[in-house]
Amino acid sequence: ELAYISRCKEEHQAALQMMVERDYYAVKPEPPESTVRQPAPESVPASFTLEKSWSLPMKNPGMPTVLLSSGEGPKILVPFDGNSLAVIDPDGKILKTLKPEGLSNDESISQIRTGTDRTGGSLVAISGLGGAVVHLYNEKLEPLTMLSPPPPKPATTTEKNAETSFETITLKQVVTDFRFIERKDGEPPALLLGTIVMDPMTPGGDALRVMEPDGGQRWVEADVPGPFQVGSFSSENGPTLLVLSVLNERGRLLKFDMQGKRQGSVELPENRQALWFCITETPPGPDIAVIVSDNEGGEIVFTVFDSRGRPKWSHPLSNGEYRNPIDQILSVDWHTAGPAGKAWMVPAPDGSIRVFGLDGTLYDTFSFGKYLSGMAVVKTENRLTLIVTDAETITAWNISD
Repeated sequence: ELAYISRCKEEHQAALQMMVERDYYAVKPEPPESTVRQPAPESVPASFTLEKSWSLPMKNPGMPTVLLSSGEGPKILVPFDGNSLAVIDPDGKILKTLKPEGLSNDESISQIRTGTDRTGGSLVAISGLGGAVVHLYNEKLEPLTMLSPPPPKPATTTEKNAETSFETITLKQVVTDFRFIERKDGEPPALLLGTIVMDPMTPGGDALRVMEPDGGQRWVEADVPGPFQVGSFSSENGPTLLVLSVLNERGRLLKFDMQGKRQGSVELPENRQALWFCITETPPGPDIAVIVSDNEGGEIVFTVFDSRGRPKWSHPLSNGEYRNPIDQILSVDWHTAGPAGKAWMVPAPDGSIRVFGLDGTLYDTFSFGKYLSGMAVVKTENRLTLIVTDAETITAWNISD
């Protein structure tokens, strides 16, 4: 029994070490006090106006997600206090709070994604921090199914002594990211998932998968180390899938078709690696925005590529450690963005926000004087509203020219 306990401790420590090395740990160590960047001073934008609409106190709110409910207008989904979820309308009314069915009491909400089913209704997918499954709900947040990617064959170890005989299976699969793949009208949506195996005894267990909403797995590509982030965009021959691989091919953006066939990659400059990406669908074709770093983690550049992976323009960004997990690029609706009506919004580690046009124009830089934990832009018939969260509140700001 003592030998078994000792072995479990060793395996647990090895798994934690791998999580640290891969940057997939639940609680990031605080940097030394001397290296902590202070929030940028509060400042207002020069090219447009922000007018506070409403503000709500909330315990540790996370990244807000806009849900386009059929016939009811948009709603804002905000995770808070670990495993709770608030549903808020654009006017700041809390419609309900709940703990999504299927998540355990000690499982914090990690990611929320939305998509559209074949009838035009909305779907919501939620995963827990460090979880191995994705929970699927309808737009009323009623549970539909649970997607559980089949794990790879685990490594096994058998230990025996005079008193015990047991087999220890050391395997922990984690869903790192997932996105709905929008398909042609009438076709059911699919989910693109990245999974990793937190087990030093099971090398090569990381995978990219496409799963159907009923839980069936269309295909799996096991030769994708460290699939940290996933996405998709439309192309002539159907959706193109994009994955940010951050292990052996550190910081590379790999492309696949819907059959799982490799379609090349977004080529980065020599000695550069991708840290984050975001896709926007605009005519004449989709653009891919990427935060790029040199291999030493020094210079940070915001670069936009076309769908073939050719760079269009770049802009330098400030370096630093993010205090809270946050999407580092957002594609948003924007009044001043010109005919396309879209813009890139890029939060910096110090809480300041940059807004770029699709042509590379830096529209503005502003700050609320706080570290941010999430942002979204809600579009209704008569207004655009910027939603921001920090450690204690969620606040809405109406945007006007």
